[in-house]
Amino acid sequence: MSFKVDWDSKDTHIFLNPRMDARERQFLTPLFRHAPVLPGHLWMQSSGSTQFINESSKWIALSKQAFLVSAQAVNEHLESSRQDKWGVALPLFHVGGLSIYARAFLSGAGLAEFTEAWNAERFSAWLGEHQITLLSLVPTQLFDLVQGGHRAPKSLRAVVIGGAKLEAKLAQQAWVLGWPVLASFGMTECCSQIATATLGSTFSDDLRVLGHVDVKTESDGLLQIKSDALMTGHAQVTATGPKWTPIELTSGYWKTKDQAQVKARTNLKTAEIEIFLTVRGRVQDFVKVKGEGVDLAALRSRFFDWALTEQISLTLDEYAVIDLPDAREGSRLVLAAQEGSSVNWTEALKRWNAVCFPIERLELRRVGKLPRSPVGKILGEKLREQLKDPA
Repeated sequence: MSFKVDWDSKDTHIFLNPRMDARERQFLTPLFRHAPVLPGHLWMQSSGSTQFINESSKWIALSKQAFLVSAQAVNEHLESSRQDKWGVALPLFHVGGLSIYARAFLSGAGLAEFTEAWNAERFSAWLGEHQITLLSLVPTQLFDLVQGGHRAPKSLRAVVIGGAKLEAKLAQQAWVLGWPVLASFGMTECCSQIATATLGSTFSDDLRVLGHVDVKTESDGLLQIKSDALMTGHAQVTATGPKWTPIELTSGYWKTKDQAQVKARTNLKTAEIEIFLTVRGRVQDFVKVKGEGVDLAALRSRFFDWALTEQISLTLDEYAVIDLPDAREGSRLVLAAQEGSSVNWTEALKRWNAVCFPIERLELRRVGKLPRSPVGKILGEKLREQLKDPA
């Protein structure tokens, strides 16, 4: 990394994606003129999916101290020390990449950056060459490694998967090849990880809440978070102009838009109470079709598992399952396929629609290119705009 973060200084930095499009760049000057001056902060572009067509992305203001609070908790969870060596395969302008530098700063662990264009075969060899022990990846990267049949190097002891949900079948295939994957749930607004699978655990949707976070839910089922790693606030250019929004806390808790379940368990070895989190999905992932509720996150998981079972050779970056508003049915469920895909989507959906629940049948729509964040998250509102029927 040519730029080094001084974690103890009051300097403030904005981390830009060098490939940011011209439309997004036009928002930067008015946005940061309007935003407050915050010493010792790092501004990160949100990786969330709820950006509307006439708005900029949200820019999250995170204090360096918040990053270090998160880093300490992750180091403790992963039992990381100066004997470790982190591999960096995520961009610096994404919280999943930048947070690795904070962890290495605190633990004294080594660090190596994969600076080549992404190639699963080359990356797998690079890990062994550098004796990497800890790694963070997004599911798309893991998928490429598994599909290529690449085995994990013996030095690797944990691979944290974040940015999107880790599907059970992909995790199982990764273990067969020796990849010690740990599912995680995190967000930019909390400097990355909030809950992560425990070292050596088998796959589960229940993730251990890290020590720097308190969580709860109330009657609406929405996850609420209390943590010293939370953001200071966010800035965004909306249809009405630039806007700065400080974080809003209620009794110290910040309410997210994630549906979740919180569970307490007793550790039989230590007799300590441990808190686990099961994330069900974003509020906008729960839609009504003909009056029946559909959980889009669960549907995406079922479709992915079915495709693997049916040996349909899809890749995660060439399709997306999304809802579209419909005057008659409330919502329509659509599989948006990127042009140039090698999959025969017409045949694949014919087979899926013959075996799925009737309410989960998918309509095929094709797009030139799926709108995604730098780490592969679908930008939902942009995709809906692309798929909107002409007036």
